[in-house]
Amino acid sequence: MSKKQHFQNLLKNIEDSKIDKLNINNLSRIGYISSMQLYRDFYNFTGHSVNEYIRKRRLSNALALIKHSSMSITDIAFMCGYSSHQNFTNAVRKAIGLSPTEYRKNDMYFYFPAYITGDACKITVKKKIFRIQSASVFFITSLRI
Repeated sequence: MSKKQHFQNLLKNIEDSKIDKLNINNLSRIGYISSMQLYRDFYNFTGHSVNEYIRKRRLSNALALIKHSSMSITDIAFMCGYSSHQNFTNAVRKAIGLSPTEYRKNDMYFYFPAYITGDACKITVKKKIFRIQSASVFFITSLRI
């Protein structure tokens, strides 16, 4: 298996994983790679540290749920792996400068896409209301690779 295929499998595990089980030790075991090598490879492929990537993807999924569901902010926070409502509120404020409630009412959208291996890709996101069937929702209307 090539390094690129190996990395794609690791990314798939990150995207499919339960939030509370994501840490560098578990990921290095899944990928059969040392923690230090995982840090280096991950940054080389994505331009982000492992923890930063996981944090941004988790926040992106939570903010998508805030915008496109009627679930309570607290339920979304716990479902997306935050330990408390306050931790979630602080993470949202730090990232976008608004509270989760203000974000729900605002026209602004925050989206951190999953990394797609390849030479280049173009993502087009359109403003649209979606009904949510599951927690894993991404709002991409077209993707060109």
